[in-house]
Amino acid sequence: MISSLYRNLFLFIFALFFAIESALVLSANHAGKNNIEDVLALQSENFHRYVSIAEENLKKEASIFYRLVISKPKMVEIMSEAAQTRDERKLASLRGELYSLFEQDYVFLKSRGVRQLHFHLPNAVSFLRFHKPEEFGDSLIEIRESLQYVNEHRTPISCFENGCIYGAFRNVYPIFNKETFVGTVEASFSVLALRDSLRKVDHSSYLFLLKEKTISEKTPDDEKYRYEKSQFDGLVYETRTLSDAMIFSLKELYSINEKIREVANVKLREGKSFSLSTQDEDIYDGKTIIVAFEAIQNLNNETVGYLVNYDFANFLDILTDNANAYLSQLSAMLALASLILFLLLKNKIKKDALIKELVTHDMLTSIYNRQGLDEIMNQKIQESHRFGRNMSLIFFDIDFFKKVNDVYGHDIGDYVLINIAKLVSKNIRTSDIFARWGGEEFIIILPETSVEDAVVLANKLRRAIETRPFYEIKTLTCSFGVTQLRDKESKESIFKRVDALLYKAKESGRNRVMSDINS
Repeated sequence: MISSLYRNLFLFIFALFFAIESALVLSANHAGKNNIEDVLALQSENFHRYVSIAEENLKKEASIFYRLVISKPKMVEIMSEAAQTRDERKLASLRGELYSLFEQDYVFLKSRGVRQLHFHLPNAVSFLRFHKPEEFGDSLIEIRESLQYVNEHRTPISCFENGCIYGAFRNVYPIFNKETFVGTVEASFSVLALRDSLRKVDHSSYLFLLKEKTISEKTPDDEKYRYEKSQFDGLVYETRTLSDAMIFSLKELYSINEKIREVANVKLREGKSFSLSTQDEDIYDGKTIIVAFEAIQNLNNETVGYLVNYDFANFLDILTDNANAYLSQLSAMLALASLILFLLLKNKIKKDALIKELVTHDMLTSIYNRQGLDEIMNQKIQESHRFGRNMSLIFFDIDFFKKVNDVYGHDIGDYVLINIAKLVSKNIRTSDIFARWGGEEFIIILPETSVEDAVVLANKLRRAIETRPFYEIKTLTCSFGVTQLRDKESKESIFKRVDALLYKAKESGRNRVMSDINS
């Protein structure tokens, strides 16, 4: 795709230089159209890749939870007994045991974006909804194809599927007692979880569209208030996904949708992913906006909705300006315009090629790992330099962690790592990036944060850790290094400095914060 685009750009320049004037103008117009189509195709391809990677990360998180589920013999015992009895008192008792067994895990799963944790008996009879434990006993076999599939094939399935109230990315797993099938468990993520995963490395705007037909078929009338008619034929919004906390306001997004409505409706009927470009003088002075529609398909590969991304496309603005300049200054402007277009697209393609997948997570703590941090760190440094924004870094590790492992064992050591990760995650912003650097070392990237504010946060985390008991360990402390990104500074340089500050904190007695301010 990249080499083809480069070749087309060179041919475009060659044709404009050596064709006669009338043919040159026609070729310029035609090439301009093709270039826009190429850019839109590239945008669709990239957006599809980003969404696929984000979905895969959500599946991995669900898979990790499933491995936890099946590792507990008590769960299998409960589900086996529940599958064999019709005694309501017995079922109620078993349901209470199962709730207690996974109550804390569910709290953590909700923080990771899980919308629904649901256990079912064979034939898809609801046994325990963690989000609504008072509702149970209803059969879902006729309305949930994912459950039908797992009950029939006894294998896991991951797909998007609309329920009675909301649609979700569902991960359904079979439960066996040895070789006997005793039920299923589902961990599902909402569209919000997918959107939030994408927005960790992207600050553009998103809306979610669902086919109205799927709502009318499954959603009770008293629950349809949760949906709002969209500007597109036969599609509605999930109202909970509508937010002004994006680069475009809802009013602007609705205006954009009205402007592209006719063209989009034609493409939407095809049920495929696509991208469009548009301009509106009332929105950011008419800057070009790319709207990418990513088709969301169900278990039967039927398109049931779209995740829609809205972002600026300044390179298309330049393309349009240059096309107009061809008419008045053909010879002089042709070379400049073609070169600018080529370089802009080349840089755009190179940037997209570097972002091959979203960040990965540490299997133990469920936060970003070192490899995942590298990609985000590069992007955040670039943004900070480009827009002149502050960015700070907190590097900390657990004091005397080897002693924890030696005295209490590695299981307690893992417990400490997991719970420190949970504690820190609760005390930082959603825009902050938290990662396990390795062993007992952790890093927090703080966009748009001065070193003074970062020191305040580091001391807050230090005190929170110091005052929190960890199992049998009554007092546990951490040492912190804090620094701020400097003008034109590289990733290697800031890491070296914050590592030195952490070392200084440990050398100065541990359980303290050392920064550029007090070093």
